[in-house]
Amino acid sequence: MVTASADHTARLWDGRTGKLLGVLAGHTDAVVEAAFSPDGTRVMTTSDDGKLEIWDVHLEARPHDAIQRIIDMRAPWRLSSSRLMPVPPAFTPAP
Repeated sequence: MVTASADHTARLWDGRTGKLLGVLAGHTDAVVEAAFSPDGTRVMTTSDDGKLEIWDVHLEARPHDAIQRIIDMRAPWRLSSSRLMPVPPAFTPAP
């Protein structure tokens, strides 16, 4: 599943578990639409920044269970330059 967000991103979700799989970041304003291509290998996003982006999300030829094990080891992930990158933990300053 893919969702559009006011935080300038689209997000990829596992429709079975609800787990965040990736973040498509690159727009400079709210993403208003996000949809998969019919073959499921790309996501199209439109934004209030006036841009349409096409993202290649078909990244692996490995079996689904192998990919899922990798994702589960370090989630959430972010799509950057057509590569999945782990999202670093949020920085919390010391009191």
